Amino acid sequence: MVEMIFISPFLFFLLFSLVPGDAISSNVTLLTLGDLWDTRGMTRTHLFPTKTSTVYPEFAAIPSNQGDGRMHLTRSALDKAIENVAEMNGVLIHSICSYRHLNVTFYTLNTMFGIGRSEVLIDANMTEMEKKMSEMTDRRIKVNFICVGANNDTYSAVWHHSPDFVWHFIVDSGPIREIIEKDRLQMTRGYYADCFQTYRNDNVSRAIIIWRKGFGKKYRIQYGTEVQEMLTDMQRTDLEPVQFASLPRLTQRKPFPRWILWHGDEFTWGNRTIPRDLSKMNHNWEALNSVIEHRMRSYDIPSISIHILRDNKMEYSASYGFADILQNIPVKTTHRYRIASVSKLITAMTIGELLADYEHIDLLTPVFGRNGILSDVCSPCHPFLLHVRIIHLLEHSSGAWPHTSKFEFDRMEQNQTEFLMRVVQKEFPILFPGGRHMYSNIGYILLGRIIEKVSGRSYEEYAMEKVLKPLGVNATIGKEGDPSEEVTYYSHDNANAYTSWSTRRLNSAAGWAMTAEDVTKVFHHLEEHKLRRFRWIITPSAVRWNYGRGVQLGNDGSLYHIGSLAGTEAIGYTWQNVQVAILTNIRGREQNEQTGWMEKLCRSIADGRFTR
Repeated sequence: MVEMIFISPFLFFLLFSLVPGDAISSNVTLLTLGDLWDTRGMTRTHLFPTKTSTVYPEFAAIPSNQGDGRMHLTRSALDKAIENVAEMNGVLIHSICSYRHLNVTFYTLNTMFGIGRSEVLIDANMTEMEKKMSEMTDRRIKVNFICVGANNDTYSAVWHHSPDFVWHFIVDSGPIREIIEKDRLQMTRGYYADCFQTYRNDNVSRAIIIWRKGFGKKYRIQYGTEVQEMLTDMQRTDLEPVQFASLPRLTQRKPFPRWILWHGDEFTWGNRTIPRDLSKMNHNWEALNSVIEHRMRSYDIPSISIHILRDNKMEYSASYGFADILQNIPVKTTHRYRIASVSKLITAMTIGELLADYEHIDLLTPVFGRNGILSDVCSPCHPFLLHVRIIHLLEHSSGAWPHTSKFEFDRMEQNQTEFLMRVVQKEFPILFPGGRHMYSNIGYILLGRIIEKVSGRSYEEYAMEKVLKPLGVNATIGKEGDPSEEVTYYSHDNANAYTSWSTRRLNSAAGWAMTAEDVTKVFHHLEEHKLRRFRWIITPSAVRWNYGRGVQLGNDGSLYHIGSLAGTEAIGYTWQNVQVAILTNIRGREQNEQTGWMEKLCRSIADGRFTR
């Protein structure tokens, strides 16, 4: 029978005496039912049943400054304990696990300090658990812990109603080896294991795990058979044990397999030295270094890469911080970064090459409808769409799909063709084309499809051949994964750089990755040809004076574009004979948290502030 019990906030101090000789320390201690018989619990300690025996139950006692643990509770005693704590404030239920003793099911209950209230589901089957998990996620209620039941066929879970709900968590179960392999992947995507419990079902050793999005949080799922050896192995780390799991041994001669989940702090610079990779310097750039490092410490930015061209010669090139903060890989000036919406200038330049190669089209060629380049995307089309021209997409004046609606981040399982057909056919225009500037990533995705439809080649291939390779730029789309070549991406906010958006979907809108030096090459190319070849790009649009076609226009004659998506913020900038690129591998707690600072820094560099 499934029971759902709603818990009010509580402040619960368990007044239990510690077992002699078991003072709280950083060690994991294995205790028997006899050790805990008198107190039935421990303060400042979490208790996890090891399930190694149904005759002589064993418990892993893990020190916790965040709460207390109780054990050997019958179901009625568990219900009573939950009712008692429901009347108090300041502490939440951390976890509820069960175990068997002499054919009777008993429970452990651990608490933790926190704001909000707890909601629990006890002894549910998988179908009930999945249904409840979906419901709670839709209600923005955070799952805190899942424990497999005493008979390995039910689950008990705890959720927290709290203001710090994070959408990005993953719950999975499967054979232990598969879960450990997945854990390595999730670690590279900025997740950490927050719950790891093991069980055996149909003679298969399995695990259930909760990964949460974190900012460089260090952790380890440690496997072993001798607890003391496991603890000794971790003595020189800055990690602390938080959970324990084990399985019954398969034969009497084999040891018990055990796992300890260890946690450390999230990433912060604090007083740590920020690594630097600097080019040879013609000037003393220490003032610039200080400005950048102060910004990195103030916002805990993992890395920044900067490149400065003056008179088409490298004036300064530097990278600061880590390409990967978990592996402590220092960033190099040769590391690629995603440049987000700075990609739009590359797409605009590629459109220019397309118009030169295929003279039957121009900026006023229709995009949709019977005579449109993308006539197959919608049929029939909304009447407004029949008036959309290429220039409207370049200027963000199509009247449709504003970036504030975030259509481009929906239904990530769809490929780009399915996605575009759904958006164009289902998300109708707001305004008639040409009347108003509404920044649109989807408009630039459509420009990439136009390039592919006309040229018969992929957007990436055509842009590389016509624009980037002639400039000596080695850029990629969707090739991340090797931290020796491309940085790892992080995000403070409630988004994930690897799951919230796709570089493949947003290829022509925000998908390119390149070095800071490569970005300056693109902007030098723009500066060099702005009065003839690219005059149409830098001409103010009819609907916004400070935006051209794929480039932002400064009051002082500067040309630039910023980019900000989960995992990255970037700027490419040119003013007369100076080009600057600044790239990061994080987005702040708010979009464009760093781009305003980047723009001001670019102007200061162009003015010569750091070379006087």
